[in-house]
Formats: sequence, C-alpha cells, structure tokens
Amino acid sequence: MAEPILTLEGVKLEIVEFGEGESKHIAAVYIPELKSLLSADLVYNQAHLYLQARHLESWLVRLNELETFAKDRVVRSIQGTERPQVLNSLGSTRLHPRFRGRNKDGDAKTVEQQMLAKYPEYHVRQFLTVFSIPSYFPSPSAP
Repeated sequence: MAEPILTLEGVKLEIVEFGEGESKHIAAVYIPELKSLLSADLVYNQAHLYLQARHLESWLVRLNELETFAKDRVVRSIQGTERPQVLNSLGSTRLHPRFRGRNKDGDAKTVEQQMLAKYPEYHVRQFLTVFSIPSYFPSPSAP
C-alpha cells in the first residue's frame, strides 16, 4: 500500500504510519530528498519514556518496524523530544529501563530512585515520576 504523500514548496513528504507506541497511533514524516525522518514521539533522545498508557511492548515492536523502514533510506532523524541527529536514538529508547516485571523488583519509590540514578541526564523527568511509575505501581488506595 502506498503511503500518503504531501508536497511542500516542491519537496515530497511521505507520511509513514505506525501502530501503537507511546500513544495508540504514531505518524512520522519521511523526506526522501533529505533522507530525513521526523519521527515524532516514536523515538526519544535522552528522555524518560511516557508510559502512562502502558504500551511498552508494542512500542518496542514499532521501533523494530522503524529500524526496518529506515535501513538504507534515513540518514538523519528528528525526534519529538530533541534536536536532529543520526538515527541512533532507537537504542536509547529501547535501552530505557523496561517496566515489565518491575512490581517484583521493588516498590515505586525504589524503582524511581534507581532509574533517576541510572539516567541522571534524561529530561522530562515528570514522564517517569508523574505518569510512568504510577501506571506500573498504582497506589494501594487506587481501585
């Protein structure tokens, strides 16, 4: 199936759709002429993941799909959370601590402290502390 194509000032922009990742649906913009991809929030660069919706497993699948798409056609990626760079943030996003089975590893506070210590340079700390940790470690008083 052909991807939707837009043209802006003579430059072809291809809309590449991905399934569930950070959110239920992700669309990226590929600029063939520049070998560039505007990957939106599919790829993070030195940022804590936003996992409130608990889509981590599908997000990892989307990263594999993105990597396949990008092979031999993307030289530069512009992520939603940082400035342009080579498409090397896939590993950074994948390596961010996974929450699977974390409930067995300790309480929310312990996991939060471990993650902040391991990734002190990561920004959007509130993604971790306000959204992701509470989603994976709900308060005992929560229904």
